[in-house]
Amino acid sequence: MPTLSIEDIRNNPWNIITIPLPEFPSEILLEVAYRAAEYCFRSEYELMEAARRRRYIPSWFNTDEILPDAHEDSEDRYLRALDKHDEIRARFETAFIDVTEDDEVEEVRISIVRRVLQRVQRWLSRSE
Repeated sequence: MPTLSIEDIRNNPWNIITIPLPEFPSEILLEVAYRAAEYCFRSEYELMEAARRRRYIPSWFNTDEILPDAHEDSEDRYLRALDKHDEIRARFETAFIDVTEDDEVEEVRISIVRRVLQRVQRWLSRSE
């Protein structure tokens, strides 16, 4: 069975939901997957709330058929992406961050964000 790659994420961030992570993913793959999951759950949350307020109606939505409310589809996608985000964060913390009992979860999240930002800054400086 194929496993998730950075190219899969670049092609479609939602691949993080449908393609499993490798057994031993690299640090950069987990960082990119973490950001993709964050994008997915945040954007679906916005669409879910917009659908609830009738500011967004999905193209598939047809009031003539018995379908879930428009917001329920986004809610399902939001929850799946949020679960994947939490799974990726846990795998990242286990594999790449020394967490002791005294460490706070927020400190771990800040460490992940710092690492991602450092990589982005290095990448941007190379492309200039």
